[in-house]
Amino acid sequence: MLGAINTAVGETVTVKGIVGPSLVNQTGFYLIDESGVIAVLVDASTFETIKVGHEVIIQGTKDVKTKGGTSYFGQTHINSGVVLANYYGNHSYSTDSFGEITPEEFYNLDATVDYSTSVFVMTGTVVFTESAYSTNVNIKGESSTISLYHSSASQYSWLRQFEGQTV
Repeated sequence: MLGAINTAVGETVTVKGIVGPSLVNQTGFYLIDESGVIAVLVDASTFETIKVGHEVIIQGTKDVKTKGGTSYFGQTHINSGVVLANYYGNHSYSTDSFGEITPEEFYNLDATVDYSTSVFVMTGTVVFTESAYSTNVNIKGESSTISLYHSSASQYSWLRQFEGQTV
């Protein structure tokens, strides 16, 4: 992954890795190897053929997704990813490049630095906050709380079993 991550924007990259989780609100997935992780955007028909745990070789263009006028870095990714080879299988992806972070440290990250190619493991207490019209899911640290993004609280229904617990 480091080769793709360190390549200039607009350059063609070819990478091999294990397919990880899908992207939020985008058609694609995270590609992971022992050196890092990068988002890969693909078309819908390609996405249908990819499963978590597949070992693949992907080619596409290195890009950074931003919104005009913002002061944050954006998302480094491979755009228009094409599968050159799919070795299938149910491979586990490496967590060697994953770091640990607290909710407090997370809030102190500099938004102008590219963290989109990083994975952080965060420890905190699962908190559900419910009102008549909405349910929010949070991870609470010692002095900070992180709200988990969701379009529907049902996306985190599996997390209910851990409510009030430190995970």
